[in-house]
Amino acid sequence: MIKEGNPIYERNTLEFVTVALEYCSFVENAVNTGVFDFVDKATKILPLLYLKASLLPQVESEELFEPEFHITEEMYDSIRSSIAALLADKDIYLLYLGKHGRHISGCRKFHCLVPGRK
Repeated sequence: MIKEGNPIYERNTLEFVTVALEYCSFVENAVNTGVFDFVDKATKILPLLYLKASLLPQVESEELFEPEFHITEEMYDSIRSSIAALLADKDIYLLYLGKHGRHISGCRKFHCLVPGRK
């Protein structure tokens, strides 16, 4: 296998994969943490994941690619449910954004997150 010139082996790609793996492990084990620890780590790892993703090299796919493993709806919902249960009434996103991302009256702090609002 030729590693030289292959974007998969570039430093930025490997760093992104490392942070992505840490993030996946983090959310899969959310039920084993407290709310404070979860929010503390989430506010650190999500910006880092975003930064690492923004540094990924541009590549053009030569063929269609089917991943070996994919996330099912059941897997996603299990993780989403565990995080929702952990955060409960402290889930600011759900608290301040109504159904379909509409503004809820009294929401001032996060109104910039609602489409069409400044």
